[in-house]
Amino acid sequence: MKYHTVRRTFLIALMVCTICFFLPLQIYIISGNAGFGIETALFRYQLSAQGTSLILLTTDLSYVTGGLYSGRTALSVCFWIAGSIALIITTAFSLIFAWDMKKKQIRIINYGLIGSAVLFLISCMLQYGPLLKGAAGISMPIGILVILVSVYIFHSLEEWFV
Repeated sequence: MKYHTVRRTFLIALMVCTICFFLPLQIYIISGNAGFGIETALFRYQLSAQGTSLILLTTDLSYVTGGLYSGRTALSVCFWIAGSIALIITTAFSLIFAWDMKKKQIRIINYGLIGSAVLFLISCMLQYGPLLKGAAGISMPIGILVILVSVYIFHSLEEWFV
């Protein structure tokens, strides 16, 4: 194992961790300018007329199971949770192989990132409509685009990483 290989493959794991724990996946505006917020894979920070809220993924799950959310909103939250689980598994996988990653592991990470991005995008479309603008407000899935760009970079520079 060469030193430069270790350093380069660790960059993939570092990027995936950044996506999972820090990247705002969507910025949204609640209909009628009632509020706005950012949503990461693990939490949502929202400013609205009711006040400022930090809503964890586990809180959203309890809202669905408790019946507070229903219909499209509940389905949207379920897809978001599925995307988060896929991203967390992909992050753990990237950390396990961070020091000695082969092409096969990079491809698995890419598939995990694509899967989570698709689930997040479906969640946004369920909540805000197919054009990401509807009665519930407007969604700007900027972080989801960053995930897809990361996949493209990891795929294009696969030879450089290994």
